[in-house]
Amino acid sequence: MTLLEGLWERVVATSEGAALGTGTRVEHEVIHGNFNVLPNETLSHVMDNSLQAVGGVLYSAAERAFADSLRTTFGDIDVGLGAAAEVQP
Repeated sequence: MTLLEGLWERVVATSEGAALGTGTRVEHEVIHGNFNVLPNETLSHVMDNSLQAVGGVLYSAAERAFADSLRTTFGDIDVGLGAAAEVQP
C-alpha cells in the first residue's frame, strides 16, 4: 500500500465515522487527482522579500550546541548550520 492509498483509506474511514456519528450516510466518488504540493507563488514571493529584508537565522552558542547534538542522530547531512544565516533565492 502506498502512502497515498493509505491516506485515501483514512479519509474514507473518517468520513464513514462522521456519517455514523451524525446518523447520515456518505458516498465516495473520485473525480480527479490532486497535487501533492500545490505551490503558492504569491506567498513565496512575499516570504522571500521578507527574508531578504530581515536576513537569515543566527543561532546563539547554546542553540548551536543543541542543534549539533541533534545532528549527530541524523546521519550524513550535507547542509551546515551556517546555511540558515544565508537567504537563498
